[in-house]
Amino acid sequence: MALKLVFSIVLLTLINLSKGNLPLPAITPEHCNATEYYDSICMRCTRCGKDETQANLQYRASDGSCVCKSHHYVKARSGPYDVTCDHCPKKMVPSADGRHCLECGDTNPYNETSDSCEPCSNGTMVEDGKYASCASCEDGDIVRTKLMNSMCPSTPVVNQKYCSEANMVYSGGYCLPSIQNDASLFNIKYQNGESVPSAYLKEHLNAALHNCKENNATACQALANMCVLLLYRISLEINACAEFRKISKKHLEACPRKRLWLYYIDEEARWNAEKDLYQDNVPNVFTPNLGQESSKLHILAMKYALNGTLLGFKKIKSDDMHLCQESDVEVDIALVVGTRIERTCRKSLQTLWKDSEMVFYELYLVNNLNKSEMYPIPVLIQSVVVNGESVNIEKDRSKWLLVSRFFLTDHISGIEEGSSLLEKHNQPVTKVFRYASHVSLRVTFKSYGEPGKIFPPLLTITYAEATPGDYMENKKVTVKFSALYDMDQSSAMKSISIALSVLCIFAFGWSILQTYSWFRRSGKHAIDLMTLGKFLICMSGNISTVFFVVVLGSCLYWLTFFKRQDVIYTILPTHEQEEFINVYIGQAFAFKAIQLIHLLFAQCSIDIFFIDWERPRVRASTVSARVATTSKNVNETSVDATKKGLLKATPDKINTEMAGVSIWRTYYAANEWAEMQSKRKISLSLQLFGVLFVLKVLGFETSTLAALNLNLPTADVQKYVPYSTCCRFALGAIVYLVIALLQVIVRRGLYERFVEDKLQQYVDLCSVSNVSVFILVTKRFGYYIHGRSTHGKADVNMKEMHEFLRKEEEDLCGRRGLLPDTDQQTFQILLPPGVHDQFLRLLVPLTSYSQAADRMQGVGGRLAKVDIDRVANTHYMLNKFLSSFIDHSFKDLDYVVKDRVLMEYLFDVECYEVADRGYFYNDDGRSFSSVLFYGNEAVLLLFDVLLFSVINIASADYVLATILTFVIAKAIQGIRRSAGRRNLVRKALVDERFLT
Repeated sequence: MALKLVFSIVLLTLINLSKGNLPLPAITPEHCNATEYYDSICMRCTRCGKDETQANLQYRASDGSCVCKSHHYVKARSGPYDVTCDHCPKKMVPSADGRHCLECGDTNPYNETSDSCEPCSNGTMVEDGKYASCASCEDGDIVRTKLMNSMCPSTPVVNQKYCSEANMVYSGGYCLPSIQNDASLFNIKYQNGESVPSAYLKEHLNAALHNCKENNATACQALANMCVLLLYRISLEINACAEFRKISKKHLEACPRKRLWLYYIDEEARWNAEKDLYQDNVPNVFTPNLGQESSKLHILAMKYALNGTLLGFKKIKSDDMHLCQESDVEVDIALVVGTRIERTCRKSLQTLWKDSEMVFYELYLVNNLNKSEMYPIPVLIQSVVVNGESVNIEKDRSKWLLVSRFFLTDHISGIEEGSSLLEKHNQPVTKVFRYASHVSLRVTFKSYGEPGKIFPPLLTITYAEATPGDYMENKKVTVKFSALYDMDQSSAMKSISIALSVLCIFAFGWSILQTYSWFRRSGKHAIDLMTLGKFLICMSGNISTVFFVVVLGSCLYWLTFFKRQDVIYTILPTHEQEEFINVYIGQAFAFKAIQLIHLLFAQCSIDIFFIDWERPRVRASTVSARVATTSKNVNETSVDATKKGLLKATPDKINTEMAGVSIWRTYYAANEWAEMQSKRKISLSLQLFGVLFVLKVLGFETSTLAALNLNLPTADVQKYVPYSTCCRFALGAIVYLVIALLQVIVRRGLYERFVEDKLQQYVDLCSVSNVSVFILVTKRFGYYIHGRSTHGKADVNMKEMHEFLRKEEEDLCGRRGLLPDTDQQTFQILLPPGVHDQFLRLLVPLTSYSQAADRMQGVGGRLAKVDIDRVANTHYMLNKFLSSFIDHSFKDLDYVVKDRVLMEYLFDVECYEVADRGYFYNDDGRSFSSVLFYGNEAVLLLFDVLLFSVINIASADYVLATILTFVIAKAIQGIRRSAGRRNLVRKALVDERFLT
């Protein structure tokens, strides 16, 4: 069993080692002692010398290579580190190049004490291959020799002419065989389509390749840099990258731990970005506690010069990763975990060009638990081309090619052969200048396992190009840097989708129930287009509410738990994930807008009439009102009744019948209704002022910054840390709803109870005015406010009015209710179809008589322009008909008063069928507010919140959202007020000139 366990551990270790992208020992050149050199390929300190005998004879030189100790010469050398040394024979000294032992000349004999030749007193010590002797600098016979301790100019060993004569290539001071005669080998293809024969590649590529094969690590790094200048181009053509890939495997095999070098590829030259980006072996564990080092990213940069020289390791800040100016914030907030950074700056191209430095970087994440380990950070360069295809700009990660080395500026590769590296006449000689226009660091936290663990960070770089023409114009270019922290939110998004799906099913069922209720109340017998339209509108409103509730709950979760977490187990959604949420918010707003438009249309098209119960002071001697509206002729049109002689209503007769009855009471009740139509439960001005006060004045807005708590002034943080759309929506919506809820509680619990209740006051006004309000929302359903005075009249003087009120206070008269000995004055009504039909028939004279220029539709609903005789006749007939119906004057059109059963309360559906008898349902005294804004505050409030949120999401400005919300909400109130007044004129026949 123990053997099996050991075997399993070894097997897992081998599997992990085969992955390549592993934590590495954090070994830098500073860790190497005087006898060790730093192997930049394997990232380790290696002792000079192949074995123990050689190790004692060698040490590390200042340039990092291995050299023989004093009095020893190089017996053999294969690269800067593979050296074999031996001691020179007695009375001999090493040559200047350390490859030979020489005898001292007569002018400078051997000194046994110093074990060296005596120094030259006049001139320079020269070597002729056998002796080291003194000679004058003017001696012209001494040519092409190595000088030691020389004060004279040296002569190069070889030159280009010499190499050409030997049919070889001069490269980096060497005569080398050409690896290929094709000139395209040295071409660099840029994004703008231009191909430039690079002077740098032509001069140094062959030397770097040759020396790399000779185990020169610096030359290998120079070759790697050339591949980076090609932006890792992989194609069928032979180029620096192809040559690098051929020889890199050999060097990596010598490393004790398998590591990556430039490319994230396996041994078969295949890459799998998804596997590399979701490794489970990143050792770091992060916490949100700002007092601990584990709350920050610690990044080391391995820097290389263009020629491959290792410039060393440096712990870098986020400012070192991009080309924007250094931030003026003391703390490097971009590397504080959980803090989203977005920096955008405009740079002068001339400044950027002149300050460019050809440095290459490899980044490593230092283990914050064990400083002796670091993890390589993969780089995604979006300009990488594989076989003619830009693979890194696709969303498909399986095509991505990850690398490890990058540069920020490149002013070298675009210099053509024959051009000077210096600027001529203040003009840059390079044809193309490349710079990192957008650098993004993304850190992904694991959504499982130990909190605070991450996947490998990813650095994404987008390069832009400029030409000498752009330089001369001194164009301003945009440079961006961003740091993003995210987490796999697929489970959260899936939960949101499931919640939406389940609640949408309930919304669907509730919409069917609402449509069915409307269907019955409308007296329909078959489903038609209007029914389907009503269902879609109900569905829109209910789905909007579902979307709002689910998204608000999700965003509120992120806002609350992200800011208050002690360990990192959740991260704010990224911009891409927030788009998913924004879509639902936008849809919720659109659906709620549809519901609001329908609400406006429905409320502004109701059938409403003010029934005047006042009797004339002088009774008419002609046909009584009871004859005018008997059950026999109630279902006949006024035109037919006139033909049959059953009703002959003339202006004189109407004047006689209604003599002494004032219209002012009706106008006053209608005017109060007009003013009450657009009143809401909340004060919009107070609401928005409270929202702004909480968000801006009290500073709650800062809690929506996409960062954990930072011990910095808010002004400094806001410069670089953007707001989280999710948090802004959650905070803005919840503050809006809380303040609205407080307003409703104060209004219902205090203001309406102890100060004034507009709805109840209006019901009282109707009783005092002896006017009832009859409202039909659909053909069969509506509301009724019984305002018939218990005193029989209301058109009285001041003394009589006070007397009437005193009697009511002392209970010396009947009650105001519709039924005897009751106070119930408001009802929901379900009517027989004949009532609505007769109501419309009586309005026919104002909508269809021959004088089309005067009818109500033709004059825009303005009563002042209609034939007043017809209006008075119609008003008289409607008043008589409805008052008679309320008085139970028709045998075949009657009603009963009853209470709703529980099912009717819960589902707002009447359980009874109506034929010739209707139902007046007792209510709470406020049900008629459903045809007012007051009774639809939930719809209006949700619309306001969604409008406020949509504007805030689009602008990230609470002030602008508040202003626009106020303007639009007031405009909607104005539309409701204007259209409602117009409807009163058309349906209630109230002169618009008296609606103030």
